[in-house]
Amino acid sequence: MLQGDGLALRDIIGGSVNDPVRIPLGDARMLVPLDTSARVFCVGRNFGAHADEMGGERTEQPNFFVRLPSSFVANGDELAYPEGVGTYDFEGEIAFVLGIGGRAMDVATARAAIFGATLLMDGSVRSVQKSSLFLGKNFDGSGALGPCIVQLPPDLDLRQLRFTTALNGTQVQSGCLADTIYSPEALVSRLSAVLELRPGDVISTGTPSGVGAARNPPSWLVPGDEITVTCEAIGQLRNKVAAIF
Repeated sequence: MLQGDGLALRDIIGGSVNDPVRIPLGDARMLVPLDTSARVFCVGRNFGAHADEMGGERTEQPNFFVRLPSSFVANGDELAYPEGVGTYDFEGEIAFVLGIGGRAMDVATARAAIFGATLLMDGSVRSVQKSSLFLGKNFDGSGALGPCIVQLPPDLDLRQLRFTTALNGTQVQSGCLADTIYSPEALVSRLSAVLELRPGDVISTGTPSGVGAARNPPSWLVPGDEITVTCEAIGQLRNKVAAIF
């Protein structure tokens, strides 16, 4: 989503879809690519190496949790530092966006339902997460989503997507979806067995090893830090931490 300074959507697209008014990307502000009615489903410890570094057992089924839209900022916006907790962690992820909804999808149907992909920084407050996963993952403005939704070729093998996370320019995570316990299609299928998925819903696939909590000593995010998540097929999500919460 884009927002130009002082421009309404009708000014950007013009009076006709066939004759749109275009503005330079540099003159636009990227918004969170998330419809207000969409849900963001995340999965914990889906990378085996991350489960190991966090000391957790691998579950028989994906361990899902939900992030609220208010917990995300857009690409280039400042992340809201959670004051007074001191355990603010980074988790770079690839997230998929559904173009088709439905119930009880098998794996093949789930792949056809995936329209595109974006990047997600699952900012986590670990000290709060220990007692409440939901609260630890949902501080306002603690995560990021973007920079945009990239449509994926229908024949693309999603498990071959690779991505990295960098903190202040230094790589701290590197992942490939081939290393996940549950594939993107399996995640969509499992969710659809329980609830009706909707077009626009986002399913994030988890983070690889290298998070701040697992380092010795721990590497927590602090105001002024810059965190970037990069995937060649999708782009780069870049945000700085600011003490504004």
